[in-house]
Amino acid sequence: MSSKTIIRLDKYLSSQTKLSRSDAVKAIYHHKVTVNGKMASDPAMKVNTETDVITFNGEELSYEEFIYYLLNKPAGVVSATEDKEYKTVCDLVPKDIPVFPIGRLDIDTEGLIVLTNDGKLSHDLTSPKKHVDKKYYAKLDKDVTDEMIKAFAEGFDYGEDKPSLPALLERKCENEAYVTIHEGKFHQVKRMFKTFDREVLYLQRVSFGKLILDGSIATGEYKKIKKEDII
Repeated sequence: MSSKTIIRLDKYLSSQTKLSRSDAVKAIYHHKVTVNGKMASDPAMKVNTETDVITFNGEELSYEEFIYYLLNKPAGVVSATEDKEYKTVCDLVPKDIPVFPIGRLDIDTEGLIVLTNDGKLSHDLTSPKKHVDKKYYAKLDKDVTDEMIKAFAEGFDYGEDKPSLPALLERKCENEAYVTIHEGKFHQVKRMFKTFDREVLYLQRVSFGKLILDGSIATGEYKKIKKEDII
């Protein structure tokens, strides 16, 4: 029997709900959790994730080995699992199951980022061959021109070994735009605009693959999602 199959009840509960580990312990002590029809009272109780039936507040939980969070990243937070100086995206979600960000957003860039413990999915989504769409809202210090829209659509040299792949630049107003890219090079969006002497004053990722930042979670908040929501 795999060691992954047998885990503590409080860890099971926190990994399958939005409860923190301490809140999971309280829920068990407050008789809100049952195991195989019997009220649980010991947070350290070992449960079998494949065979035991566990309920929380009367609702049966279905165990998932892989966890996926959609986080609305705030500025000032780094896209890493740990950092000695800054708060990380992983500090904003429950700690019971180690997760990591899929791809990266600059420290001053806000918006949608996915956190997971699914290494294969992360590889698939960040592979250069996959060309997963990433859409950003950008506010610039100068206006967006027709020349820029055309250049983005055709691809151009912005300092990498190869020109950018064709990208979609949509003017929102004079100095605001949406840009959709299919790559993930270092500071790519900022560097693409810099080629046209444009400084990005504010940058927010609003979509990634099938996921859209729709206003349901505030900056700094997260929600649990499913794999099929992403791809």
